[in-house]
Amino acid sequence: DLHYPLRRQRQMCIRDSIDTFKPNMRTAFLLSQIEGVSYADIAAQLGVTVRTIERYIAEGLFRCHCMLRDGVVAGQARP
Repeated sequence: DLHYPLRRQRQMCIRDSIDTFKPNMRTAFLLSQIEGVSYADIAAQLGVTVRTIERYIAEGLFRCHCMLRDGVVAGQARP
């Protein structure tokens, strides 16, 4: 796959972003985006409201987007 190096860099940027999340936000984000768990189930598991989970996911997506935007330029990671 000719796009593998760029895909790999994007994955690393996203992983770097997720690593900066606070524990509950990281858990909520991974359960939702990777495992497909519903917001209601995540909220019950973490003992928070569904609205809190919505905020966690929105912030997580925004932060990943920013990391990708700022971290990968023309197929190369910025220094």
